[in-house]
Amino acid sequence: MPTVPLAPVPLAAFGVTDPAMQDFVTPRIGGQPWRTFFEPVRVSPDIGSVPQTYILCTKWGIASPMTRFVPVMEARVARIVTIAGSHLSILTEPEETLEAILATP
Repeated sequence: MPTVPLAPVPLAAFGVTDPAMQDFVTPRIGGQPWRTFFEPVRVSPDIGSVPQTYILCTKWGIASPMTRFVPVMEARVARIVTIAGSHLSILTEPEETLEAILATP
């Protein structure tokens, strides 16, 4: 198992292609903690009692790997909102992302 953070994915891979945005964001990016990929997430059995919203971003240029979580969220009776944006939709589609967040219960 790795012991150091994984290198960040280039911003362009997530649709952030504006040079000014890249210049602003790049110095603020840190490595991805490796445990987020290898350790299971444990949640309380009471999680279903908490209102949940899943924001699914669909503008990846490929099939979004995040669609695999939709059945899990549906089983939790989560509200699912779709944004035609990348994984970094707060940077590429800020208005749509803000609307989705503000519309959450």
